[in-house]
Amino acid sequence: MIVEDGSAIITANAYVGLDEANAFFANQLYPGAWFDQSDAQKARAIITATTALEACFKWHGYAVNEQQQLGWPRIFGRDPSRTQKQIATYPHLEGIGPYWPPDQVPIPSDCHLPAP
Repeated sequence: MIVEDGSAIITANAYVGLDEANAFFANQLYPGAWFDQSDAQKARAIITATTALEACFKWHGYAVNEQQQLGWPRIFGRDPSRTQKQIATYPHLEGIGPYWPPDQVPIPSDCHLPAP
């Protein structure tokens, strides 16, 4: 498993690593199904989840590197939650505009990694 770190790794096949996935599942109601698996099985589940995200979503904007395998990082990926009013209200959004930061993968709140 090769985790994308925001630098457009050409061979990346996952958006999260084992530590991040373990932290996610540790906060779920029934984490046993995840933690009962080997690291190799968890890695396969993470790669499967990444593949599902890639297949299910049409990302806006442009890939940072035309050779990268994953859809992110991207530039000019519009974030519908950022409006011009928010940008005026929150100065830290200045310069980013209504776009996701290039190294941040937008994952809907109802989208979860599949249990193995």
